[in-house]
Amino acid sequence: MEKTLQELINAFIHKNNKDLLFLEGRVPELWHSIAGNFISSKTKSVVVQQGTLYVSLTNASLRFELNARRSDLRKRLNEALGMEIIKEIVFF
Repeated sequence: MEKTLQELINAFIHKNNKDLLFLEGRVPELWHSIAGNFISSKTKSVVVQQGTLYVSLTNASLRFELNARRSDLRKRLNEALGMEIIKEIVFF
């Protein structure tokens, strides 16, 4: 039984969405290993929504410092994931 081109495209999209969800699910674990113990201890929550990583912190001065390191953290997270999943990081 041969599949139509549309069926193949739909299967490809479906598979990649699952892969994307799996990789997004790994981000909180990776955040704690990449950010380190001190930052991890000051982190309340880590959530990914539509390519944006939202990190809730307990310390305002740490938020300021991490904003300056945002692009490096994003790069390291994406390297650990193997593809560009995180497009932006928001600290609050």
